[in-house]
Amino acid sequence: VMAVVNSLTASALAYGYFQRNLPTPGPAGIPVPGPQDTASNQQALTERPRQVIFVDFGYGGLRAALAEYTSAGFRILSRAGDRHVGGQQFDDRLAKHFVEKFNGQYAKQISKGQVPPLSAARHRKAFAKLLTAAEKTKRLLSANKDSIPVSLECLHNDLDLSTKISRQEFEELCGDLFERVRGCLSQLLMNTPELRLEDLHSVEVIGGSSRIPKFKKIPISQNNILHLPHV
Repeated sequence: VMAVVNSLTASALAYGYFQRNLPTPGPAGIPVPGPQDTASNQQALTERPRQVIFVDFGYGGLRAALAEYTSAGFRILSRAGDRHVGGQQFDDRLAKHFVEKFNGQYAKQISKGQVPPLSAARHRKAFAKLLTAAEKTKRLLSANKDSIPVSLECLHNDLDLSTKISRQEFEELCGDLFERVRGCLSQLLMNTPELRLEDLHSVEVIGGSSRIPKFKKIPISQNNILHLPHV
C-alpha cells in the first residue's frame, strides 16, 4: 500500500480514469492557444478545466468535493462534510417517530399503568426492531409517494405496532436533516467563490442515502438550484 486516500478522492480518480477528451492544460493550468493552432485546436485549447462535484451521501455521513480535470490529471479544489447527517440519522428519526406512534396507540393502557411507555433508551431490543423497520420503510418511501404501512408484532409487552407514514410526512419529520444537507453543499460552493454553476460539468452522487427523492431537489442557494442526480 503506497498511500490511503478518502472515498471521494478515490471516486474522482476512478471518474477521471475513464474520461476521454479532457481539456489540455496550459502553462498556468488553463489552456492557452497559439497562433499556429487550427480553429478546431484553438477551440479545444481554450476550454477551461472540467469541474465536477462529487457527493457521497451514505449511512455514516455526508461528504462533498469539487474536482478539476485536465488531460494531465485532476485536483481537489474544495471539500465540505457533515458527520451528523446520513442514513443513520434518518433511520433514528423514523424509529423515534414510531416510538411516539406506539405510545399514542396504547395511551389509555399507559395512563392507567397497565403498560410501561416504550422508550428508546430503556427498551433497546424493541428499538432495534424499530430501526430495522425504519430502514425498510425509508427505502419503500423512496419509491412510493403513497403511505407505507408499518406493522410489528410483539414489539413491547406483547403489544403490536400498527401505523403508516407517507413520503411527505417523512420529509417534514426530517426537515432539519435536509437543511443540514443544504448547508453542507452550500459550504462547498462558498469555499470556491470563483465557481459558477453554469460552468459546472456534472454532479456525481454516490451512497445509499442519495436515493431519497428529497435529497435530489435540495436548493443550494436562493438564486441557484444544484440538481443532484442519482448515479
